Amino acid sequence: MKKYLYLIILFVICTSNSFALSIALSPQNTDLSAGEKFQVDVIIENASDIGGFQFNILYDPGVVEIQAPEDILLGDFIKSTDGTFSTLGPVIDNNSGKITFGAFTFGVKTGAEGSGTLASVKFTVKNIQNSYLNLENVQLAAMTDGSSLVPDSIENAVLNDGTAEPDPVIPAPIYTIIFNADENGTIEGNTAQSAKQGSSTSPVKAVPSQGYSFTGWTGDYTGNENPLTVSNITDDMKITANFEQETIISPVKYKINFTSQGNGIIEGSTEQYIEKSAESEPVKAVPDEGYYFSGWTGDYTGTENPLVIKNISSDMDIKADFMIKTYTIKVSAGTGGSITPADNAEVEHGGNAEFTITPEQGYKIEDVLIDNESAGAVTSWVFEQINQDHAVEAFFVLETVTDSDDNDSNKDDIVKPSDETAAPAEPEPAEPETKDSGNDGGGGGSCFIGSLG
Repeated sequence: MKKYLYLIILFVICTSNSFALSIALSPQNTDLSAGEKFQVDVIIENASDIGGFQFNILYDPGVVEIQAPEDILLGDFIKSTDGTFSTLGPVIDNNSGKITFGAFTFGVKTGAEGSGTLASVKFTVKNIQNSYLNLENVQLAAMTDGSSLVPDSIENAVLNDGTAEPDPVIPAPIYTIIFNADENGTIEGNTAQSAKQGSSTSPVKAVPSQGYSFTGWTGDYTGNENPLTVSNITDDMKITANFEQETIISPVKYKINFTSQGNGIIEGSTEQYIEKSAESEPVKAVPDEGYYFSGWTGDYTGTENPLVIKNISSDMDIKADFMIKTYTIKVSAGTGGSITPADNAEVEHGGNAEFTITPEQGYKIEDVLIDNESAGAVTSWVFEQINQDHAVEAFFVLETVTDSDDNDSNKDDIVKPSDETAAPAEPEPAEPETKDSGNDGGGGGSCFIGSLG
């Protein structure tokens, strides 16, 4: 015998006020057969200034299912304003038997009013037996201020298998739990919840306004637990969070003053007022070009940078010290000559250093390397605006003398060192020449002055 599925509305929360805000599943009494689809509408009545909504529908996945997201559609109610709307979900779980859906509107000052359809859901029948459809976690938001609106009634549906006069299988009662806060605080979490008999609410948290503290819950639940989860629900509940004004004691604060001795700056707040035993905001010593941070002095000594002063117990004056950078110029002369000055030079940032290359008697300059690059047989070199380490290295060779023999034109050249009786001719002095070593930003500028050997 063909069985039919009847949809019967179960009123969980009733109200005597005909103008009360209500949410209901509709229609009542619809005949359906196995494998066919039936539609349930989520209806809102006597609403005002609705800017958004969200709800869950619980169902028995062994009896019905939702085959596709397209089976859940936004109704006409939230579209009734001239605003732009957006949907939330749907999220479909045919394993546990739960859907979540919602929508909100924006771009208008006042929300939707009156009555209409929030959403339409199409279920597909799998097995014909007594079952249920339950609304859960219904949330409504006002358009003007975003506040939560609590329905006065929520109507759930029962599915009947159509057999002769059986008592309908009624699911566990659904109760409404309302959380309120007095004028000195707010509630974080869902303030209007639906819960089955014997189940628990989702947690809510009482948040005091500035200058107030939470003192406890009153109403259908009393206690100080925060956040609060109400367990083993057996009835509708209204619970209020209470707050009281705090006694304000001004904390002791200390002045922390950060200064620079020059040649650098301090990043961060240089004048801070910090409570006792607390810590300062971080500051950072930043040296000027050519200087480096050498440490903190005054009421704190150390090199930590950035610096945070902890466990403060008094006023403090702290100074950042900076030192000028110095660079090393390595000097190296080979056999047969010298470089003046002969020792490695230490030069401050931005300074100059001049070196003279002199061959010994009987030798001449072969090459001078500046930072391992050939500068030729120069007799002097100047490093200018120094901002990095450098090196100057000189190489010398014996001067050569060729003895000619009229009877033997193939004699080899003879290399002799000059002496006082046969000194080499002094070279003609050349015009001084300046050569830029190619300061590319990484090294200091440099030049040579003198003649080629």
